[in-house]
Amino acid sequence: MLYKLSCKGLSKKKENESYNDLLCVQGRCFDLPNYAKQSSADKVHGLQHNLEIGIMETVRFLIHYGLHFLFPILVAYIFFRKKWKLVSLVFLSTMLVDLDHLFAEQIFDANRCSINFHPLHSYYAILVYALGLFWKKTRTISLGLIFHMLTDWQDCFWIH
Repeated sequence: MLYKLSCKGLSKKKENESYNDLLCVQGRCFDLPNYAKQSSADKVHGLQHNLEIGIMETVRFLIHYGLHFLFPILVAYIFFRKKWKLVSLVFLSTMLVDLDHLFAEQIFDANRCSINFHPLHSYYAILVYALGLFWKKTRTISLGLIFHMLTDWQDCFWIH
């Protein structure tokens, strides 16, 4: 059994089964035979559009993962100077909330908003995280979880 990466994910391919010639880049697929039939002006316009989308996807990726991994360390260093390493570890450990992605039909989908889709990213869960701010023992974890949700929430704007 061979596998082929299609626009919709990994699909099984039997050895003699044929597919259209698709070129997939960052989740966007192009039908190569139809692309060859386009005029030069259409090709240039299409390539410019795809380049703009590629740049925006890269910016989105850098912002999203920068907010997930770098910003919590910066916040811990600025506001919790005496214990910044421990607080950084607590903030970064809130990434474990993403384990709820394992219950989704497609584990990762760059064009899906996580907020209110995954159980630990639901509005009810976010309410529990916010309530945790009122108790000193859960405040740091709750702060990390809320910031994680805000990071995922801002990512939803890039999609729509």
